[in-house]
Amino acid sequence: MKTIAHKLSRWLPLVFYLSLMLFFSTRSFPAVAAVAPDFLLHGAEYFFLGAFMIRAFNDGFHYLISRRIIWLSLGFCLGLAILDEWLQRSIPNRVGSFGDVVSDATGAVLAVLAVMTIQKILTRPVRPESG
Repeated sequence: MKTIAHKLSRWLPLVFYLSLMLFFSTRSFPAVAAVAPDFLLHGAEYFFLGAFMIRAFNDGFHYLISRRIIWLSLGFCLGLAILDEWLQRSIPNRVGSFGDVVSDATGAVLAVLAVMTIQKILTRPVRPESG
């Protein structure tokens, strides 16, 4: 039972966040659209998606991220960005653009860099045994 709860604690935030993204993506004019420039909103949205993606695939942040996890997370984020922009083309008053995909990908890359940097700062080298 503990393993199921552990897995759910890693994956449910990602699923919830993806659901929110889908909800706002299918609105004609989301209320948050007037808060900041579009490229910043896209970057921030995918920054958090990238972090949630890494957390889910890496079984948390306490393990160093492997290259496989990095590429897997970035690949899914890029695929979702393209799918999201394609979906928005069918929503009234919305357009899909390549610039938004670039902003999305930039946000995801920044998430990977942020997680790696924080892990590097917080990970202390093992002290050699004095003998």
